[in-house]
Amino acid sequence: MTPGESRPTPAAGPAGGGSDLRFGLLATALLAALVLATHREALGCWFASDDFRWLEISEPGDVLRSFVGPWGHGPAYRPLSRVSFLLDRAVFGLDARGWHLHGLFAHAVAAALFAVLLRRLSRDAVFALASAAVFAVFPLGYENSIWISGRIHAIGLSWSLAALVFFDRVAAARRRGDALAFLACYALALLAYEASAYVPLFAVLVALARRPVAGHRPALLRAWLAALALTVAWLALRRWAVGGETLYPMRSAGDLLSLDFAAHAAKALRRLLQRLAPAWWAVAAAALATAWAAPRLLALVPLGALVAAIGFAPFALVTGGVPARFLYASQLGVAIAVGAVVAGAARVPRAGGLLAAGLAAAILWPLGAQTDAIARDWRIAGQVGRRVLDDVDRATPTGAGPGITVLLGAPYEIRERMVFSTYLDAAMRVFHPDHPRLVVPGQWFHDADRRVAAGMMAATIDGDAARRGAEGRPPVGCGDARRALDAGGLDAFAPALVDCGGAFLVATTPDFAVRALDPAAAAASLRTTASRP
Repeated sequence: MTPGESRPTPAAGPAGGGSDLRFGLLATALLAALVLATHREALGCWFASDDFRWLEISEPGDVLRSFVGPWGHGPAYRPLSRVSFLLDRAVFGLDARGWHLHGLFAHAVAAALFAVLLRRLSRDAVFALASAAVFAVFPLGYENSIWISGRIHAIGLSWSLAALVFFDRVAAARRRGDALAFLACYALALLAYEASAYVPLFAVLVALARRPVAGHRPALLRAWLAALALTVAWLALRRWAVGGETLYPMRSAGDLLSLDFAAHAAKALRRLLQRLAPAWWAVAAAALATAWAAPRLLALVPLGALVAAIGFAPFALVTGGVPARFLYASQLGVAIAVGAVVAGAARVPRAGGLLAAGLAAAILWPLGAQTDAIARDWRIAGQVGRRVLDDVDRATPTGAGPGITVLLGAPYEIRERMVFSTYLDAAMRVFHPDHPRLVVPGQWFHDADRRVAAGMMAATIDGDAARRGAEGRPPVGCGDARRALDAGGLDAFAPALVDCGGAFLVATTPDFAVRALDPAAAAASLRTTASRP
């Protein structure tokens, strides 16, 4: 008998609600401590990009409208996430620390529910906790745990994993209340984030892992079919509220067989595996120990790959790159594969416990170090962004009236971490509410697609005008410049802006100090610019 056959391999077994609760509380405490340790710099981070949008519109009326319309940033339906931002605005105001603490807690809860689900399915606490720990510190989760707006992924995944826990309880015990809880959690997941539609696919994997007895299969099938019906109802609700558009440009289904799509999927895979590179030797050592002591656990490695593929499925047809936030659920698959070999190392006779603990530490340490470095970069980027806003306010001449200010060189990213993106105007309104002028980013003048950039400039000016009108404040003026934008695009807009008293500032690298530019010279220079430098 080999060492791998001397003990039973993890198998699905019944786990009671009390056991789930005790283990879940323990897992939450341990994983929350791990998340805080590796993300501690996040508590010093500021707001970034879309965050300024939620700061500005997080009021009850607007959030209620998100239940019957778009959520406030493009054609997306995510009202439960808007509730999350509303609560933070009410409780923490403009103090970013509370917002970030909420996001880290949501990430820790997702990791804890992941641990509960794996323990139920495997009856192996080492495997469950090791996998959840890898997920908690994995360096690609930063856009979901550190970026406030990316928290929606963590909220959606938390409700999705809670739904899967209740689905497994249906398979194990066939209680009607568990089926209703499964559907309720799934509904909340869909209301938080659209990608939660992968729950029925994950539920199939749960059912296969559980291998329910014949008497429980009808209840499980009914719960699964009800989830499909709920998905269809949610799609209809979303179409009614938002329409048929999507937030991101999408490929056609036929592209799934193209070389371009294969390259897209390969890029996603590389992003996942590259983060494991610093811990490769520890992962390899754990895999060798598992191959000797518990070879059956190696079957969980391809299962992890399948989980990663399902997690990426909602984003597979999105064109362009693969942002880290798109890979949040896919990290569950990586965590399962790594957790399996750590659990296998724990089965080495006599020294298994110490070996597994050492290998787990050797894997988690470099992953956590990467996450800590990313959080530090994000904190530095926020410090620059806050200083730029203050400098823009100071650079405006005393007594200047309403008008439009273009900030050239507005930091889009610092150290590859988001700063303002398209929400510079919202950031100024939130943090300098007495500033009289509309401030827009000059990057649009350098955008490769100048037609789209002109449309974004027009939408920003019109949105600010509508907001000022609703608040009873005077408009920024520059009507001639706005009409020139429609007639001649950005090239016509720049000189027209000078004629109506527009101002031009520039933030210069490397310190992003803000200074004023001669308006006429700046406008003439911008008219000759046709592409991003």
